[in-house]
Amino acid sequence: MVLAAIVVVAALILVNAVYVAAEFSAVSSRRSRLRQLAEEGNRLACWLMPILERPVLLERYIGACQIGITVSGLVLGAYAQATIANALTPWVAWAGFQESTAQSASIVVVLLLLTVAQVIFAELVPRSLALRYPTNAALYAVVSPEGFEAMAGAARAYADVAPAVLGLARAVLGLDGGPPVAFESAGAGSVRRARAAGRAPRR
Repeated sequence: MVLAAIVVVAALILVNAVYVAAEFSAVSSRRSRLRQLAEEGNRLACWLMPILERPVLLERYIGACQIGITVSGLVLGAYAQATIANALTPWVAWAGFQESTAQSASIVVVLLLLTVAQVIFAELVPRSLALRYPTNAALYAVVSPEGFEAMAGAARAYADVAPAVLGLARAVLGLDGGPPVAFESAGAGSVRRARAAGRAPRR
């Protein structure tokens, strides 16, 4: 059972990495190369080019990638806590800890290991590959049209709800009258960060 849980965790980390690669490669890829591939009949390039050439669709695409990163990360943490941490608890208790302490210690250990694994394999590695080989990464890590539409809808819903949530939080905390906060689409900030980071040679 533990082995199966580890396989599922690895798969979720891979999903997270694909979304990260798709996010960064979308804004750092060579449009001319993708356009050439689209003209040659590459199906992925044909689907991706209209998104990359329209800023509104590009921001939605980035927002969809960010939603995918967030959801896969949340599912990863919850699943690992419910499976691997529970399996680890008896071993920690065997070392002389009380059951409640052993359970808490197991959760902390699992979350620390997951954090390290996510930072390395689901963030640093795919980001480096996406910036070094942006065109290939944009094609091989492309978010499917169905997944893009679903998560883009979630990103638009977030953009609509976020100001109301902030206003409610300010009212509860008694912070009314503070300076207004400018909200931007889920992908706008990421586009700027990725473009700033995308100074690596493009291929």
